[in-house]
This record gives sequence, structure tokens and C-alpha cells, in this order.
Amino acid sequence: MTADEGPATGLGHFAIWHPLWSAHRMLDVFKPMILRKNSHPTTITRTSWMDGLRGTCAVIVVNFHFFFTFSPLPTLGYRTPTHLAASDHIAALPPFCLFWDGASCVNVFFAIAGYVCSFKALQLMQSGTSYQGQLLQSLSSSVFRRGFRLYLPTLAMTLITALLAHMNGFSLTNIMFANRKIWFRGVSSEVNVPHYDTLWGQIAFWASEVWHLMNVWESKPVYPVHDPHLWTIAYEYRMSLHLYIALVALANCRPHVRMVLLCALAILYPAWHRWEGLLFFAGAACAQWDVTQLSNRQEGYAAVTQGQSEELLPTKEGVLGTSPRVRPLRMTRTSLHRVVAYAFAVYLMSYPVSEFKNPSPGYAWMNVFIPSGYAHRENKFPKSVGVLILLYLLRDGAKGGKPGLWRSWLESDTALYLGRISFALYLVHATILHAVGYAIPHWIWASIGGSKAMSQWMIGIAVGWAASMILCLYFADIFHAEIELRCVRFVRWLEGRFKGTG
Repeated sequence: MTADEGPATGLGHFAIWHPLWSAHRMLDVFKPMILRKNSHPTTITRTSWMDGLRGTCAVIVVNFHFFFTFSPLPTLGYRTPTHLAASDHIAALPPFCLFWDGASCVNVFFAIAGYVCSFKALQLMQSGTSYQGQLLQSLSSSVFRRGFRLYLPTLAMTLITALLAHMNGFSLTNIMFANRKIWFRGVSSEVNVPHYDTLWGQIAFWASEVWHLMNVWESKPVYPVHDPHLWTIAYEYRMSLHLYIALVALANCRPHVRMVLLCALAILYPAWHRWEGLLFFAGAACAQWDVTQLSNRQEGYAAVTQGQSEELLPTKEGVLGTSPRVRPLRMTRTSLHRVVAYAFAVYLMSYPVSEFKNPSPGYAWMNVFIPSGYAHRENKFPKSVGVLILLYLLRDGAKGGKPGLWRSWLESDTALYLGRISFALYLVHATILHAVGYAIPHWIWASIGGSKAMSQWMIGIAVGWAASMILCLYFADIFHAEIELRCVRFVRWLEGRFKGTG
């Protein structure tokens, strides 16, 4: 029984305070979802691979934020002229560099968010004017819930981080970050959350940071000290609002006109120096294509599913999986063409994060094609194009109705589990790494006689990464079950309480 289900039958108020029940509840809190009796079996749907992809990408983001603290390699291309010694490694080559390519994973989050945010509204638009009432309700509900669903778990996690800092929870790594040139040889500029002597001071600092993070009018990325990676939350929310406004404006357009205009917006946003707009509106255009194809294959458009989707940065639930299978336009006609397309997508996604002016030899030619709207974010253009090609190929699937290798992984139980906890993993991993994760390699090196030899360095990094990943996954599981899902239920309850009857 979860806390919000009420006391068990027959126990009355006794269950609320009885010490044995309380102890059992505390133990249940720290039990992973896969070990809980009420865990539900995985159901494969048409869009399950999107959840699996977001889960996989969340793990890769953790990899990036772990490794780039100890080495500049995750941000460099192979044999970058200004960093030859650091980048002359097979791990800098595609596809190996995708193991820690967090930048491309953020692009994946945004593109899928554009698809998810728009799919149900586009279904209702396709249904005709008789569904305009449902369309208004759907868009109103989405806009109402969007901010709460993104920010409530974020506020909860950053508050936990603030309280942890007040209780000296980062003492293991404080001395390391104070002397980062000695302890960390990577390119990360992150610092630990400062400790305040008073709880009021700690909370005031936290409040000032989240206030800035929630400012939808701030066009530049906001990097809170509590978790610098949360800049994506503000980007996600702001672009979601832009997309909802566009959907309202295009609601009465013919489907093909609407898709053309969504594609036009995808092109215009980067010209306006909003690189994330390409991903969101391309995702929405992809959803429009799927809806159109679905409508063309049905006689008398079926009633739209009544479930409400939860459009999140890394995790979603709802109507997408209940729609009949769509057979998208095929990009390729032969397996060889598909392999070439996949290889090109991986190549584009592997564009180095840094050193645009001194590019890796394999990418120097590409710089002349990067639009001026991507100034200071040059890597986002090739990575965005690569991500969109990859998503198109994954939608297309394999011929003969059988999933390809990538789709098989993305629809596996492991990938789908990672998809369920992916938003939580995105939120908790920075705190775990700063509290203990970054210290683990140093403990290993101290126990094996140092890190001067490459084998010693690799052992420390490998053990530190594995231990950190286990901790991040464990606490993400707990955060998802005990906080994130409660936020979902709270937002639904709040919407129901506020909903008018007129």
C-alpha cells in the first residue's frame, strides 16, 4: 500500500501511527520498483521505443557528467589539433564517443518532447470541427500541467540538494573541488553547493536559484549551482509553450498546410537563434505526419483515446501507446541504404562538443554549413540533424514487420525500465556524483598505489563509474516512486479541483 492510498482496510487510524507499519513503510521506500509487489508488467506499444530511447539517453547523460570531470576526451573529436595527446584515442571516434555524448541526448529529449506534446492535439485537429471542444480542453490541460510536471520534481530534488549541503553532505568532495586542478583533470567547471550556517540562509539561496530557473522570459541558459544540468528544464518549458501557441494558431489549417508550417517554424527558430526550436517543431511535424497517415488508413476516424499523456523531458505515459500502428513513409528501400543512413546519423551526432575553431579532422569540412543562428552553439546543428535522422529511421522500423537491432534494445525490459525512471535519473545524478561519485576513483587510486600508470587510472575510473551508476539508478528509482509519481497524482488532483463546470 502506498501512502496516498489511505489506511488499510480494518486497521483504521491504527495503521497511520503504529511503529511496525511505519518501519515496514520506511523499508518499502528504499525497495526498488522491480522488487515491489505492485510493479506492473511492461506492455510494448507503438511508441515504447521512445521511452527506451529516453532511458538510454539519460544513462548516457550520467556518463558524460562523470567522465568529463576526469578527462577532456568526452568533449573532443578524434585528434583535435589543440589537444592531440588527450584526443588521440579510439574512444573519440564514432560510434564509441556516443557512449558519453550527453549533448546529443539532450537533443533527443527535445525532439521526442515535441512529438509527445503535440500528438494528441493533432489527433483532435484531424478529427474535424466537431472535436474542437475536446481540443480546447486537451490544450488547456496540457498547458496547465506542463509547468507543474516539469518543475515540481525539479524543486523537490533541488531542495533535497540544498538540505544535504546544509548538513555537510558534500564534505567528501569539498576539498577536491576547492583544488580542482589537482583532483580533476577534466573540463567541468561545476562546484559544490555552498554550505550556509543557518537553515534560513540555505533555503534563501535555494529559493533565489529556482526563482531564476523558473523565469520563462530568460532566453539564455540558466545554470543553478544546485544542479547546472537543469538548464534544459527551462528550455523545455519555454519551447513547450511556444509549441502550444503554434498548435492553437494552426488548429483550423488543413493537415498538409499545418505540417508545412510546422516544418517552416522548425527552420525559422534556429534563424532566430533558438536552436532547440528545430527539434521541437520537427518532432511536432513528425507527429503530424503520423496522424495524417493514420487518418488516411482508417474509414471514419476513430474516437480519440481519453487518456491524458504526461509530456516530460525524459518520461511519458498516455495516449501514444494506444494508437494503432502507423506505417510511416520509408526513408530507404534497401537494408544497405538504411545502414548508410544510420551511419550518417551517428557520424553527425558524434560532432565534437568543443573546439569549433580547431575541429577534429573528420569534421572540419562541416563547419562551413553551420548556420549563423548556431553561433556559440555550433555543435548543436550537426547533432540535431543527426538526431532527427536517427529518430526517423527508428520510426520507420525494419522491413518485414520485425524490429531492428536498435528497436529490439529500445523495447527491451531494461530500456523501458530506464525510460520510466529517466526523468528522476536526470534530476538526481548530479547530487549523487557531487556527494560521493567523484570521490570514488580517488579512493580506488589510493588503495592501488596511485593513478600514474594508465592501467591504474583506468581501474579507478571504471570502478568509480560503475559504483556511481549503481547509486544513481538506485536513488532515481526511489525518487521516481516516492516523489515524481506523487507529483503526477498531485497535478491531476489539482487540475480536477480547479476545473470549472461551465
